[in-house]
Amino acid sequence: ADAHHTIFEEVTVFSQARNNDSVGLEFKLDIDFTYFIIEDEVGTLYEELATNYAPVVESRAKDAIKNTAANIPYDDFFQDREGVSNILEVAVRDRLIEPPSLHVSLGHFFVGRIQIPEEVAQKQLDVKIQIETNDAQEYKKEAQLERDYTEVEVNRILLQKEKELKIAESNADLVVQKGEAESKKIVQNAYYTGYADLMMMLNITEQKHKASYNYLTKIDSNKKKTLKVTYLDDTNVVKTDTQS
Repeated sequence: ADAHHTIFEEVTVFSQARNNDSVGLEFKLDIDFTYFIIEDEVGTLYEELATNYAPVVESRAKDAIKNTAANIPYDDFFQDREGVSNILEVAVRDRLIEPPSLHVSLGHFFVGRIQIPEEVAQKQLDVKIQIETNDAQEYKKEAQLERDYTEVEVNRILLQKEKELKIAESNADLVVQKGEAESKKIVQNAYYTGYADLMMMLNITEQKHKASYNYLTKIDSNKKKTLKVTYLDDTNVVKTDTQS
């Protein structure tokens, strides 16, 4: 039997829906295929459909293409054209042999141009732009959060450093104060020990004599001292001498 060549131009189809509440994206397909009348069934074909078989074949083929396209993800039409063509070919082949038989068999099948309507393309572009905008805003938010976190962390480190520095300074002051106190204690102990040894060496035991010694020692150590000494001379006359 002779091949019947059929061309569908701009068949409107919808891709697989993204969820149950929406339909897929609309676009248009160019389809090129051939079919053959089964030689042994030519008589039956003309008895049932006469010469009107072509519109019936084309109707079934379009129906198979539209229904099957609705189960194919949108991206596959552009990223896996050969796979999509095979799926649609099988669907058309099966549809043509469903009862009641059309007494034809599918020959070659080819998916040609795939067109996206301008409004759909614009919608896709708007969606991508919005996604990019959202990503940019999200990046800015993350960058700001990172800057804020870094600033907080820097402040925490500086405060910790300042705290540790103050603790170190306080500890250093405490060590110095303890050293000075210990030094004074040593000096005082040495003074008391030396003083006790001196009193023992001079045989000064009474407290009043010790007080007199301390008084005289203080006077002797004063460079600006002036002493007035009153005494009785050999002639029994009371005299007073001033010594510096």
